[in-house]
Amino acid sequence: MRTETNKTSLWNNVGVFCAFTLLGAMAFALFSPVVATNAANTLQTSTTAQVNAVISLTVPSADDYDFGTITPTAAGQFASKSGTVQVKTNSINGYKLYISNNTSETRMVSTGSDTFITACGANVTSSTMAANTWGYSTNGTNYNPISASNTQIGEKTSPLTQTSPYSHTVHIGLKVANNLKAGVYMNTVKFTALTN
Repeated sequence: MRTETNKTSLWNNVGVFCAFTLLGAMAFALFSPVVATNAANTLQTSTTAQVNAVISLTVPSADDYDFGTITPTAAGQFASKSGTVQVKTNSINGYKLYISNNTSETRMVSTGSDTFITACGANVTSSTMAANTWGYSTNGTNYNPISASNTQIGEKTSPLTQTSPYSHTVHIGLKVANNLKAGVYMNTVKFTALTN
């Protein structure tokens, strides 16, 4: 009987020893410092930035298109003024330049009078332009009416070759006859530049 008790006591001691050994190993695993190894782990990710297209526009001043005083003739006196429109953009696809009237009024209206200088015909010259009409030209020779809607007068396509502004010369021409009432006639011209 004594031998059986000793065996049981021995197995109990072995069980207690194993339990403490297992508990010690778990504690070591939880609280031990991380040991460096020769293993490597490399990850990568992407970064992006969307850069919007911007465009700037510089238009001629009112002084550039101020005709001053014009003395009309029976056949019609032609006068022309020019100004420079400048466009700058970072768009790699370039831009388009348009001209239009600022409102639906396409005539040059006299202040304090019911008379007008009307829009000229298409593709007319200084000699073929009708009296008491006006229009624009991009080459200084052929004039066209300025409509209430956008008319394309210039374009640059990709690739743009300069970082400085691109220049477009725009002429305004008119012809007045001596049957037009004296007065100051005016209209407002609008330029619009859009990226392609």
